[in-house]
Amino acid sequence: ARDLREAQRAAEGFLQESGADPRAPRAQALLVQAYQAQGQRARALEAAETFLTRFPSDPMAPALELTRGQLLVEERRWDVAERAFEAAREHGEPAVAAPAQFWLGEALRARGDFEGAIVAYLGATYLYPGTPWAARGLQGAAQAYVSRRMLREAGILLRKLVATPDAEPALVQWARTALAQLGPTAGQDPSDSLKRGAARP
Repeated sequence: ARDLREAQRAAEGFLQESGADPRAPRAQALLVQAYQAQGQRARALEAAETFLTRFPSDPMAPALELTRGQLLVEERRWDVAERAFEAAREHGEPAVAAPAQFWLGEALRARGDFEGAIVAYLGATYLYPGTPWAARGLQGAAQAYVSRRMLREAGILLRKLVATPDAEPALVQWARTALAQLGPTAGQDPSDSLKRGAARP
């Protein structure tokens, strides 16, 4: 915590004294990270928006859009968060675009747009194969299908997740458990446990 506060103060001081320095974008990005790591969400969001206003063409801008979107999700500002994820996806390299695609699904599902969420999640799966976000996209889409009571479709995706060779072990175990719970269990709603306890990054 002390190191984070020192990094924050150093970045703030540098930006006040050397705002036109070529290193200013990096300092502003570090300031966002320092605020975020200390749980100062409002200040992190403000710093991210300052970065995007001052340095919209900087190579780090898509990553800052992704961070901004995640902070907006925490504030339940779904529409603005979705636009941030879309911008990060459109302008970022795969390392940024893939999580942005997944998080777009998260925002859509959180506000109840399950159909849109499924499209976004499966975009992460099929546009970015071989990344961790591909398997997480299957998980998110399966959960959205369950929310729509489309259990057969959810089961198909869960089986795909179990068969994904490079999926995180926690996700594979979650999918196996979820598949078992989708079976004929008397007196139990199979959707309850799918909506809880998901392995998240």
